[in-house]
Amino acid sequence: MTSSKYPLDDILKKLFKIHEDVFSQLQKRSSPLDTLCFFHSLLKMNNVHDAIEIGTFRGLSACFMASAIKGTLFTINVSKEEEDDARELAKYLNVKNIRFILGDSLKALDILLPGIPALDFVYIDGNHSYKYAAGEYNKVEPFLKQRPAAAVVFDDADYVHPDGKEDGGVPRIVSELGIVPLPGNLKSCAIKPFNAWRTGLI
Repeated sequence: MTSSKYPLDDILKKLFKIHEDVFSQLQKRSSPLDTLCFFHSLLKMNNVHDAIEIGTFRGLSACFMASAIKGTLFTINVSKEEEDDARELAKYLNVKNIRFILGDSLKALDILLPGIPALDFVYIDGNHSYKYAAGEYNKVEPFLKQRPAAAVVFDDADYVHPDGKEDGGVPRIVSELGIVPLPGNLKSCAIKPFNAWRTGLI
C-alpha cells in the first residue's frame, strides 16, 4: 500500500479491509467513526503536538488521533488484554507514534505529565465516574493552560455512565466547567478549550 498525503486515508483503506467480525469487535464500546474523523480533523486543524488519551480500549481512537498529531499520543489503560489488542491494531495500521501506558490513570498522570514537552490535547474516556473524570481534568488543566492552543475532550458527556451512578459521572464535571455536549452525532463529547483552540464548529 502506498502512503497517502493524508494518513487517515491509509488508515481507512486498511480498516475497510478488516474482516467484518473483527471490525465489529473493534467498534464495541469504541467511538463511532464519524466522531473519530471529527477529532482527527480537529487535531490537525490545531496543529497538536503531543496528546493524552485516557481509556485505550482496543486502540481504534488512539490510532485515529495519533495519525493526526506531530508528536506522541500517550494512551493510558488499566486492562493488559485491551492494551495488547490495541498494540496489535497500531502495528497493523502502521501507526508508530503511540506510547502505551498500563495502570491507574490518576497515578500515571502524576508521573507522565511533567515529562511531556508540548501537551496540547487530552481525551478523557476511561473510568466515567466524577471522581476520575474530575481528577484527571484537574491534573491536566495546569499544563494545557500554558499552551497557545489546547483542549480537553470528555466522552460520555451526555449521560451518566454506570461508572458514575453514585457521584454524577462525567456530566457533573462537564456542567461544573460550564461546557455542553457537542451537537448532532457528536453529542457524546464535550470540549473544554484553552486560549486559541479552534473547535471546528460554526
